[in-house]
Amino acid sequence: MNLNSKISVIIPVYNAQDTIEQTVHSVTSQSYQNLEVILVNDGSTDRSYEICKKLQLEDSRIKIFDKGNGGVASARNIGIAHATGQYIIHADSDDIVLPNAYLNLINEANRSNAAIVVGGYYSGFENNYVENIPGIEIKDPVVFSKKILQDEIHAGLWNKLVENKLYKNFKFIDGLDYKEDLIFFVTQLMGTKPKISIIQDPVYFYYTRNSSITNQNFDKNVEKNFTVIKNIEKLKYKELEYSIRVQKAYANIGYILNKKNSKYIYSDFFPHLKFLDLNIPIKYKILLFFEKYSINLFSNIYLKIKDLRK
Repeated sequence: MNLNSKISVIIPVYNAQDTIEQTVHSVTSQSYQNLEVILVNDGSTDRSYEICKKLQLEDSRIKIFDKGNGGVASARNIGIAHATGQYIIHADSDDIVLPNAYLNLINEANRSNAAIVVGGYYSGFENNYVENIPGIEIKDPVVFSKKILQDEIHAGLWNKLVENKLYKNFKFIDGLDYKEDLIFFVTQLMGTKPKISIIQDPVYFYYTRNSSITNQNFDKNVEKNFTVIKNIEKLKYKELEYSIRVQKAYANIGYILNKKNSKYIYSDFFPHLKFLDLNIPIKYKILLFFEKYSINLFSNIYLKIKDLRK
């Protein structure tokens, strides 16, 4: 393996004029320099595209692709189609990549010959961060898929170095900008059984802001969560049945706790949802039980108490 393999860094950009410059600089200033930085402007209406052009003049490794607004999935697909690196990694336009991130990831890829290398990360609101370190080594793709589905491992693309070839026969679903990464990893992990390696070093700052994609329109994200589950169920992997049930349970919990805002019809899921043996908090099992059997009084009381505590 080439010890100086090129890494393609894909960054979808949409109305990120306040953050994109800092994000790109955190990439271009990496200790590992054999990079191509692919910025996909997704129809921004602010100064994002102008800032991207300025950054390109400063660094010849930056490539820009401009498109109409179609969502993060379509932006990722364009970036992947133009990626020439042996490895691909993604970054969000409002986050920070740690200085030695790509060096640590590529060193592990070279050492282990892994197709996917996972690093730790920091997450939180503004200056209040939590360190998220993978902890144990998980080499089995099936186990890794289960842990992603059960939300024990974050499915984010930004802390995972992935061989380019794993993206060749995969396209993100246009319009799906929530948990689109989860579908990718389950599809590839179960379909190709790639070698996985994990490092304990944090590689990324994942900011949680009120304006971020995942925090906007929570009720719409509840709907998209059901779309994600349906697409994973289509893969028909028996080994993942329990983990998919966990995803269904949490999707329905999200619906219940936000149903005063959500209009999504989830009748396709509840009649078949078995949750009593799931490893989820007992309070959520109680909520699911009452909701499944149309005993709405309990969940309505729960919501009232929740509102009073705000």
